[in-house]
Amino acid sequence: MPHARALFSILVLLGPLTALAQDAPTKALLLIDAAGKGDNAAVERLLAEGTDVNGRNPTGLTALTAAAGNGHTGTVQLLLAKGADVNAQDDAGATALMRAAGAGHTATMEALVAKGAGINAKSKKGWTALMAAAWDGRTDAAKMLLDKGAEVEARDEPGATALFRAAGNGHTETVRALFAKNANVNAPDNEGVTPLITASFNGHTETVKVLLANQADVNVKSKEAWTALMAAADNGHTEVVRLLLEKGADVNAANSEGVTPLMLAAVEGHAPIVKLLLEKGADIDAENDDGDTALRAAKEWEHEEVIQLLQAAKKAKREGTPRE
Repeated sequence: MPHARALFSILVLLGPLTALAQDAPTKALLLIDAAGKGDNAAVERLLAEGTDVNGRNPTGLTALTAAAGNGHTGTVQLLLAKGADVNAQDDAGATALMRAAGAGHTATMEALVAKGAGINAKSKKGWTALMAAAWDGRTDAAKMLLDKGAEVEARDEPGATALFRAAGNGHTETVRALFAKNANVNAPDNEGVTPLITASFNGHTETVKVLLANQADVNVKSKEAWTALMAAADNGHTEVVRLLLEKGADVNAANSEGVTPLMLAAVEGHAPIVKLLLEKGADIDAENDDGDTALRAAKEWEHEEVIQLLQAAKKAKREGTPRE
């Protein structure tokens, strides 16, 4: 399911620097610290003393990346004029442009791109500046990158696109910006999870609406045969379940273990969702690969309200009366 958050921190992790000998490594750290604070006077003084403009801290961070991540455009321009490597990557492979994009500093991004920053450069985990912007919902930054030729379908190491990242975090306006550049609404990651499935899993109702309006496949399955409806039912997102059902989600789809949306909702005790699914024709008698039904699961977990709903549905089915 949704992947863990990639690390694009814009913080410069340096504590106070006191009583240190003024050797080259120390001066590099002082330069990075000054750049991260936007202290141009200190930056100029350190450079005049011969400090390496491309010196690094223990994680590979340079002064340029520190300044860019904090949106200090003037400092960025100063460092670039002094020979800073615009495409230097830290130990994670992040560039100054990625850091600026993740923080939404568009003026800083413009300054970097004007000096040749690689729009589509990738980190060691395959992240691009566009993905960094999409992850944090930096819509203006995403638009700028897209207008300058960012690859909308680039994939990271887990196979996710910028649309996947924006949808998973519920950044609806960023999702719209990506659709304006023809992002593939059904592009799956390496596990077959689509933007709709990850948005449904996380309960982002407005994002789900936009994805469905842009022809997201409501019944597509991941490699483990999970659908968006299963993801929403499992996590108790009632409004998302309602939306998906209205768009024709298969109420009785089963995953690779034979588990249906009704079983998932029953196990977790999500009574409103159980009611919705039953109203849409969920099979009360369906069994998973272990022979368990939704009612059996609800009893095992002692979800009394769900048990009552399922028993009433079972009785109505037996008597041939319609469900209320």
